[in-house]
Amino acid sequence: MGTIFKPYLMNGHFSIYLLYIARIFFIGAFVGQFLFAGVTGKVTGTVIDDETGKALLGANIQVEGTYLGTSSDESGYFVILNVPP
Repeated sequence: MGTIFKPYLMNGHFSIYLLYIARIFFIGAFVGQFLFAGVTGKVTGTVIDDETGKALLGANIQVEGTYLGTSSDESGYFVILNVPP
C-alpha cells in the first residue's frame, strides 16, 4: 500500500501553525515600531520684547545648527517639533 497524504488542514495542525505565525507577525510589528521610532523633542516658548514686555508677532526662531525653525504667532507663541537630541 502507498502512503496516504494528509494535508495539515485535515488534522488541525495547520490552524495552530497559522495562529503561531500570526502571533509572531503582530508581536514583531508592534516591537518594530518602538525599535525604529526616533527620539525627538519639542521646543516651545513665547517671544516678548524686553523693553515693552509685549509679545512679538512674526519673530523668527531657529534651532542653532539645524534647518529647523518657525515664526511666532500673534501672541508670541511658537512650537518647533522633531528636534533631534
